Amino acid sequence: MNIEAQARQKNIEEDIKKSIANISHDLRTPLTSVIGYIQMIKKNDLTKDEQDRYLDIALNRSKSLHRLLNDFFELSVIESPEYKLQNEIVDINNVLCEMLTSFYEDFTSKGIVPEINMPDKNVAVMANDEAIRRVIENLIVNMIKYSEGKANINLEANGDDVVLYTSNAALNIREEDVNSIFDRFYNGDISRTNSNSTGLGLTIVKSLMEKMGGKIHAELKQGKLYIYCKWKIYRLPK
Repeated sequence: MNIEAQARQKNIEEDIKKSIANISHDLRTPLTSVIGYIQMIKKNDLTKDEQDRYLDIALNRSKSLHRLLNDFFELSVIESPEYKLQNEIVDINNVLCEMLTSFYEDFTSKGIVPEINMPDKNVAVMANDEAIRRVIENLIVNMIKYSEGKANINLEANGDDVVLYTSNAALNIREEDVNSIFDRFYNGDISRTNSNSTGLGLTIVKSLMEKMGGKIHAELKQGKLYIYCKWKIYRLPK
């Protein structure tokens, strides 16, 4: 084994160790919390209201743990070499409108009125419908979770490309950390503001974009985080 191969193997081993450590932490923290609240509920000196409140907290923590496990599983499937996406013609305008409508109550509950811009005419891309929906869903969830009242969602057709980009305030992220937000277990402020957050949503977005043959990158401009997703526009053969 040459020096370059040895270095690559060492990096892989270090990544595996880091992944195992982070998985253990991210699963153990919410699980410990759930167990703690259940133990409190079993005490006989709690009022009915206190028991109900602790049950609600335990249920919410359990749901977070379930989502986390689903994300771990989904990412492992997507990143496997055997996982292939079947691309098709997708009307991205319609998909975006449907996804935005499904998140109406989520935006409202956070007091967010997103500024939305998209072409008047429908735009088609050669991609995977289900994957695009998952990409948009994760971008919106990330935006709702970390934005501070203002958010933008834009869809543009530029020459041969279709670009979907989101932006929201990200005052605690540093310029040098921007490209790391797509990494698994990234520990920066944008994707982990508490011990129950893993940032896997954006990692899944990046993996799906690559599987579709699209491109994704992020930029920090004047305290706002911009995430760009790009596909080739589909035009009917002449």
